[in-house]
Amino acid sequence: MSLTSVQAKLCAFALCSIFYVNSLQVAWILHQVLHKLFRSLIYIELIVVLTPTISWVRPPLSLISTSILTLGLLSFVEILS
Repeated sequence: MSLTSVQAKLCAFALCSIFYVNSLQVAWILHQVLHKLFRSLIYIELIVVLTPTISWVRPPLSLISTSILTLGLLSFVEILS
C-alpha cells in the first residue's frame, strides 16, 4: 500500500480532526506528529482496499473497499503504549 495517500478533514465547529489513511505506518506517523501539534480529539481511520487474489471472482475484489480500523487518539495511545 502507498504511504502517500492521506486525506484530512478538519471540523471547523467541533474540536476534532479526522484523517483517512491507507497504512498503519502513516497512522503511526500522524499520531506522533499530531499529538504534539493538537490537543483536540483526533480520529485516525485506516482504509484498506482489498486486491484481487483470484482472477475469476466477479466483481473483482479490488472494487471492494472496507474500513477496518477507527481509533480515537486516546485509545490509540493506550494500545501502542
